[in-house]
Amino acid sequence: MGIRSSELKVNKLSEEIERSEEEIQNHKREISEITETAVLSNFYKEELKEIQMESKELEKEMEENKDAALIISGHLKDLKSLMNRRKKILL
Repeated sequence: MGIRSSELKVNKLSEEIERSEEEIQNHKREISEITETAVLSNFYKEELKEIQMESKELEKEMEENKDAALIISGHLKDLKSLMNRRKKILL
């Protein structure tokens, strides 16, 4: 085996090392992108949980307001009647 064939082997090994390093860099980039996506996904999941909790609170408030409106509307007839009586008395 001569110097020339050793130089060829060294060149081939150097090329393989270079390709391997490029692949490693590509994998690192992919891992970085996946990690970023995972972090964003977790962030959005937390945001979604907060929004769902706020939505439930608003629904509860709406139900309470609806109940209050029903109670008030039930008393409107009585209130109108009292106002009419008051008008008659004042006239």
